[in-house]
Amino acid sequence: MIYGDNYNESEIDALLNMADENDDGVISYSEWLMTAMNRQKILTHEKLEAAFMGFDVDKSNSVSIEEISNFLFNSKQINEDLLREVISKVDTDKDGDISLDQFKKLMFNLLS
Repeated sequence: MIYGDNYNESEIDALLNMADENDDGVISYSEWLMTAMNRQKILTHEKLEAAFMGFDVDKSNSVSIEEISNFLFNSKQINEDLLREVISKVDTDKDGDISLDQFKKLMFNLLS
């Protein structure tokens, strides 16, 4: 099974729209954190998988720092060094990308 193969674009859009609280079309760092902080909204397998697929623009079943940066931080509210530091904590194979399992671990770590 390919991650997210049973989700259609409207379901992923709905999840992303849920996070975009001010409806400006960009998920700012603070909106992302607020959404991540609400475990009931985001920390289900299905929703984490849909969010992961939203980040995985090239459909490689892994998410790169560039994909996350382009998706979340167009507002420049966080620097790339900090993002790399956060990602490195879950990137156990040190390939610079994170898998779905690593993404889930990242989300749980952010909430711990």
